[in-house]
This record gives sequence, structure tokens and C-alpha cells, in this order.
Amino acid sequence: MNNWLHTFLSTRLPPKLVKAIGQVFGAQVLFQIMGFVIGLILVRALEKSEYAIYTILMATFGMLNITANSGIMTGFKKIGSENWRSADKLASLVKTTFGLRKYMVGIAFVAIGAYAFVLLSEQGLQSFEIIIFLVGVFLFAWPEADMLVLREAILLRRKFVTVQSSFLLNQSIRLILILTLFLFFRPYISIGAILGVTIFATWISLGFLKLRTTNILEYPTAKIDLGYRKILLKYVRLNWHNSVFYAFKEQISIFFLGLFGSSENLADLGALSRFSLLFLGISAIMNNLVAPSFGRTERRPELIKIVKKTILLLSAVVLITLIVGFFLADEMLWVLGDAYTDLQYELILILVLSLINICSSGIIALNTAKGWIQYSPKFEIPLNIVCIVTGALIFDISTVAGTIYLAILASGFTLLLYVANLVYGLQHVQHNNKIDLN
Repeated sequence: MNNWLHTFLSTRLPPKLVKAIGQVFGAQVLFQIMGFVIGLILVRALEKSEYAIYTILMATFGMLNITANSGIMTGFKKIGSENWRSADKLASLVKTTFGLRKYMVGIAFVAIGAYAFVLLSEQGLQSFEIIIFLVGVFLFAWPEADMLVLREAILLRRKFVTVQSSFLLNQSIRLILILTLFLFFRPYISIGAILGVTIFATWISLGFLKLRTTNILEYPTAKIDLGYRKILLKYVRLNWHNSVFYAFKEQISIFFLGLFGSSENLADLGALSRFSLLFLGISAIMNNLVAPSFGRTERRPELIKIVKKTILLLSAVVLITLIVGFFLADEMLWVLGDAYTDLQYELILILVLSLINICSSGIIALNTAKGWIQYSPKFEIPLNIVCIVTGALIFDISTVAGTIYLAILASGFTLLLYVANLVYGLQHVQHNNKIDLN
């Protein structure tokens, strides 16, 4: 099978790209396996009430990561795709982005922390416990912000192995430590211990990336570039409100269940969401390979060719996932444990939602590589507000199925908006093969 696949790819793609795809996909398969094992351990080791709290904390991290981005990485990719060949310019871009992004992380933490405080209070936690947990989330969100910038800079230089190695290092440390706790110190597995492990693994991974990027971080003539800063801030102003709303929308199911549902329902949703890890390989290919190549490409025919191949890839993922989910739902739920065996219908819904999100992620990767956000600043928030309000009125938002229906409605229309951004961008590639959307 592997020989056939290699032969198939080799006859249609450049050998270097085939090798890169193999490296990224192979690393992501291993990453997914480790992530899924970690998820299984936590689902089985934690009581449902504890897993509900863990679900909120991880949702908080996701929201913080998205909000702290707020257009900065879109601007970074836009500038980087035009200046990646120059070591001096790339190093200056990284230094400039670091300065802005850390401010964004701090600001985002205050806002998202208040939001998380309310949800965690609904789970019966004391204020002191909530503050400790949120500080723990901040301590691995902070280095994650730096790693995102470094990884994007490395990807522009096509250093795929370094990026994948940083992911695997982080996941390996988490797996080894959590598995050790599970096998030998199971009574000590707690949310605090899990946060501690995650903090440790994240800082080690950041150290690894810094060692591998000393040529960028310590470039002698690198300095904060006011021109780059102006462009980055421009994208922040254009997209900060969309990023904040997108962060909230991504966790809309957790928000409604946290307020109106039970801890048991919240744990069910968190456990089912483990299956979204199945799509990390596709997401990695889009972000690590396809998007950087798309950003470097200037001629319209080549851009359209990349888009067509992306559509074929995503279509195949959708078809295969739905077939597997329909026929093997019981087997998939079995791995979560006896407490989750009656969620066959909700599993299919979560797979549908995950597929919509992975398609959106793929289109976003292409758009951000070129800075194509034509319609998002104007229409994304109003569109999602209409979808969320409509969904809240139609569906029972105190149930797992109802909240997933609402998320599917909002995510589906958002996907259409991202497609519109992509179409607009392709239509405005100038005849002289340059991009001019600003």
C-alpha cells in the first residue's frame, strides 16, 4: 500500500514535495496517536465532574490562543511570504511580531479569564481554585504564542522537520509523564497535575525551537521594523473583533452547556471532542505545506491548481470519515469507556462539525497566507450572531445534540464566507501576477 501511494504521488508531484508530505503526515500520525492515548487516559482517569472542568480549561486555552492572534499572524504570513528569502528581513519580522503578540496575550488573558471564571464558577469551584487553574493555563499559553511565531518563520524556510519535531517533543513529554501517573500514581492524577505536565512540556518545546532558530533570533542586524509593525497593527485592527468572536463561536457548545447544561453533558461533549484529533494530520498538511506554498506562489494558474487539489483532499477526508463514523460508531465509543457508550448519534454530529471545521481551517490557511479577508471584517460577526441566535431559539441548548446542531449551523455559514474570501482573492490576482488586495 505504501509503495503504491508513493508511486502515485511521485508521478503527480515534485519529489521534494512528496518527501515533505511524507515527513509531515508521518509525524502527525504519530502525534495523533499520542494525543489520542493522552485523551483516553484522561477520559478514563478523571470523574465526569473533573473532566467537565478540564474541558472548560482547554477551551479557555483555545480561545486565548485565537484571541491573542487577532490578525497578527495573518499580517506575519502576508509580510513573510514576500520577504522569506531575506534572513535580515525575516529576523526583523519575527522580532517585531514577538513584541506585539505578547501584549495581545496579556490583554486576551484578562478578557478570556473573566469569561472562564463565570463558567468554572457554575461547576462549583471556589474562586481561589479558579484563579490557580487559570494561571496554569496562562503559563503554557504564553510560550505557545512564541512558538507559533517561530514555527511560521521556520515553515517559510521549508524546515518542516523542525516544526514537526517540536510538536512531537511536546506531545512525547506529556504522554510519558501522564502515562507514568496513570500506571504508578493514579490517585495523584488531577487537573493540577495535568496542567503542570502541560506547562513543563510547552516550555521545553519552546527551548528546543529557540535552539533551532538562533540564526533568526540572534541575527545581528535584526531590529523592530516600524513598517512591519504598522502592517501587523493594520491586520489587528481589521480582524481583532472577528478573532474574538471566532474564539467564542468555536467554544459555543461548551459555553451553553456550561451555563444551561449539566457537568455530565459537558464531560460527554469534551470526551466526544477527542475524536477531532483524527483531523490534525490534514490540518498540519494544510498549515505546514499547502499554505506556505500558496503564499509563495504568485501566478494565478498555479494558485487555482493548489485550490483544486485542496478541495479534492478535503472531499476525500469528508467521505471517508462519514463512512467510518456510520459503520464503526460503537467501536469508537468503546475506547472512551463505559460512561460514554450511549452517544452514537452525538458522535456522528461531532464528526460532521469537525469536518466542517477542518474544511474551514483549510480555506483559512490559504486565505491567511495571502492576507485575503475581504468579507470577514464586515460580515463574519453579524452572520454568526444571526446563526447563534437562530440556533439558540430552534435547538435545545441544554443538551449535547442541541449545542452541536447550533455549532454546525454557525460553522457551516462561516465556511461559506471563507470560501467567498478565497474566490474574491483569486479574482483579484493582477495580470502582472502580483497580489493587490490592500
